[in-house]
Amino acid sequence: DKVLRHRGSHSDAEFEIQWTAGDKSWLPYHKVSHLRAIANYFEAIGVAGIENL
Repeated sequence: DKVLRHRGSHSDAEFEIQWTAGDKSWLPYHKVSHLRAIANYFEAIGVAGIENL
């Protein structure tokens, strides 16, 4: 799984996820916060966590 981009900020943010199967979907942070892909995305864009988004 991979985060492609986000819209919004803080805990109201939504993330476009590209799933392993290839499909994509937009989901709110509370639905994807447990995914390793979220931590990888934050690291890639240089933010420490959702509160800094």
